[in-house]
Amino acid sequence: MRYDFCPHCMTEIDSSSAYCPCCGRETDYTPGTCDLVPGTELTSEKGNKYRIGKKLGAGGFGITYIAKITQTGVTVAIKEYFPVGMLHSAARVGLCPNIIEEDRDKYNQCMEKFEKEASMLAALKNIPHVVHVIDYFSANDTAYMVMEYLAGTTLKDLMQTQERFEPIYILRKMLPLMRNIQELHKSDVLHRDIAPDNIMVMPDGSLKLLDFGSARSTAVNEHTVNIKPGFTPLEQYQKTGQNGFTDVYSTAATIYYCITGQIPTPAPERLFEIKVNGHPDPIVPPSQCNIDLPADIEQLLMWCLELQPDSRVQTMKEAADMLEKALSALQPEPPDPDSHHDLVSDSAPPRRNIAAVVAIGAGLITLLIILLNLPH
Repeated sequence: MRYDFCPHCMTEIDSSSAYCPCCGRETDYTPGTCDLVPGTELTSEKGNKYRIGKKLGAGGFGITYIAKITQTGVTVAIKEYFPVGMLHSAARVGLCPNIIEEDRDKYNQCMEKFEKEASMLAALKNIPHVVHVIDYFSANDTAYMVMEYLAGTTLKDLMQTQERFEPIYILRKMLPLMRNIQELHKSDVLHRDIAPDNIMVMPDGSLKLLDFGSARSTAVNEHTVNIKPGFTPLEQYQKTGQNGFTDVYSTAATIYYCITGQIPTPAPERLFEIKVNGHPDPIVPPSQCNIDLPADIEQLLMWCLELQPDSRVQTMKEAADMLEKALSALQPEPPDPDSHHDLVSDSAPPRRNIAAVVAIGAGLITLLIILLNLPH
């Protein structure tokens, strides 16, 4: 199906054009069965009008689209609340999700959380390394979160094509992001899903934190369980006990992956090896992976990756302060490389298989409840 605009970049084009003159992609685009059709118009309570383009991504609770504000021509990203597990197989009736009636109460409760999170994020101002929420509204028996559109590449995508980042370069790039996560925590927001797929490398080389679908207020005593093996700390396999140190672990795990090319050993596997098998902690310092990293920075990184939260660096401010001090003692920062390829070392070790890590982590989760009750 062709449109009078490019569904990929939202540039207005002749509907007879086979390729977009702006981005060069084919204009013939067929949306998925659950997706909104490109060209769908949405209007927020503020009177902003949005024209939907192609799907950018989807998860269990939402679908994200590229879109354009029709009054201004500004390109944005819109996340639609769309919990597939609570919908019929024929997932839409017009623009509305086709909700399973027995799940209606749960659907409404989760949508209310979605709207509260959007409101919480929209209130955050002047945090440059965090994606900005521009607008949010409810319509069509669902809710929408409007965010700035980011044209970059995630760390995960870069790591799929390259072996690893040069350590000091990525640490210097991560430091401003850590300072911004510190600001999130000061604003009572835990991200709870910091990982390579949620950090985007922008064209200027800076980093931006994405996807706040798991974000919660630090004042909430009980949280949903959100697992990303290798990047999720031990306490996040439970519903309680999460705080700023939770994001500290995930940030450190992301750095570890970027500089070693290896996903950190999942937390349940680490606990099993220590408590049940009586083995040393299986996560190894970068120096044992032939990574050239100053000893004080490696010590800080491994401290942030401590399995038990009370043994870990407690705040992002503390972690960022120590990293900044260590980096300031090194040689002056070199100019930014000209391309993402130049960020990466050519002598990298092979990465662990992601699917294998996920499988191991998932298999050990069943033992976690018993293990958590053992003495530290």
